[in-house]
Parts: sequence; structure tokens; C-alpha cells
Amino acid sequence: MKYYNTEINWKGIGDYISAARTISQHGTSNTSGPRIHCQGLALELALKYYLWDKNGAYPGTHDLEALAFNKCQDLNFSDEEIVGIKNLNSQYLVDGEFPYPSRYRPSAGRVFVSISQDVLEIVISKIIQNTSHPELVKRILAR
Repeated sequence: MKYYNTEINWKGIGDYISAARTISQHGTSNTSGPRIHCQGLALELALKYYLWDKNGAYPGTHDLEALAFNKCQDLNFSDEEIVGIKNLNSQYLVDGEFPYPSRYRPSAGRVFVSISQDVLEIVISKIIQNTSHPELVKRILAR
């Protein structure tokens, strides 16, 4: 069985949410890639924290849809949350590559549709509230 440090995990969720929030509030169109990356990591860690809490294990995937909809069906995401997760997943990781533009891979007018920061924080709150440590929601979102 893998060693799993729950404290590092929930602090990581909070750090990535905080970074995404800062980028959302102060970033420009050039910062959409890092924002999406932080949002994706926060959601991935939250889903894996939930699965570890419930089952003592989680699958070795970065696919947010597979984690959210195949492994965490009992969370009953709303339609808006489902759309947000799907949009984020499509921008997060593709074949181990970051699909967003960089100076090495410009986007040439590509339009990003991701999850809003508010919806992301609602989704992560829902996930953490359904673990054995719902009190962590405030600590995660306060980071």
C-alpha cells in the first residue's frame, strides 16, 4: 500500500486553489495556462483525497472525468459542476502534455473554456465535506 500524507494533500489542495484564485483575479490572457494547471491539480488532489479517505486507495490517473464520474459517483455533481469539470479536464492534461499554449507552443487564437473559480471552489468544498474531515474545507479555502 502506498504511503499517503493527508496533511500534505489538503495543504496542497489549498495552495493550488489559492494560486488559481490569485491568477484569476490578477492574471491576463497569457496566464490562462498556469490557472488551468493549478485548478486541475487542486481538483485532482481533492478527488484523490476523497478516494483515499473512502477506500484507502485511488487510481493512478490524472483524468478528472474518470476520477469524478467513474470513481466518485456518490458526490452527485450538479449540471453546472459537471460541465465545469468536463471543461477543465479537456484543458488540463492530454497524453501527459500540457495542452495550453506556451512560448514553445503558441495557441494562434485558441479559445479556452474552463471552470470558473467559484464553481471550482464549490466542487472542492462538496468533495471535502463528504470525507471524514469536513472541517478541512475552511482551512483549504482560506489558504
